[in-house]
Amino acid sequence: MRKSTALAVTVALLIGVLICAILLRPKRENPVTNRVEDSATPPSALAPSTWSPEEIYRRAFWRQPTARDRIIHAERRVTASADGEQVERWQWFIQLQPDPALLETLRNPESFSLLVLAPGVAPRPWPLIATPAPAWFPSASASPEFEILQAPSAGLTVLYRARDTTLFATDSGSGFAAPVR
Repeated sequence: MRKSTALAVTVALLIGVLICAILLRPKRENPVTNRVEDSATPPSALAPSTWSPEEIYRRAFWRQPTARDRIIHAERRVTASADGEQVERWQWFIQLQPDPALLETLRNPESFSLLVLAPGVAPRPWPLIATPAPAWFPSASASPEFEILQAPSAGLTVLYRARDTTLFATDSGSGFAAPVR
């Protein structure tokens, strides 16, 4: 009887110590702000984040990629505040061969409020943030070969090239605060 009581007390103490260790461990990178811990990157510069291409897709299109979506490139950039607690600016770029269902959703004005731009009209701004787009992202001069959809606020911009069923998209904005703890 004494052995079982001693064992129960020992197990309870170990569980308590484990719980305290978990709750009191030092905080690491905040996954919501995606701040980049690179001292060579000045706070005002957009730095690539560590998000996976699938996560960038999910955040861009509010859905999971399907087996028919083939992500070719994806990049998310962020600028964190000096204390690293807030995202001041963010921007993402993606290139993929989309599932036809995604293309249909993007073309539906009720889904993302995207409007079709007239042929030959380049979206404005290109791109919104002053840093250059990745090398694989089309330039403004390439716009005539694309069907271009853009949000009225000039945020989300989608470029679709039918000849090789390739979709490019980008969006950017001001940051958001870290979650209240």
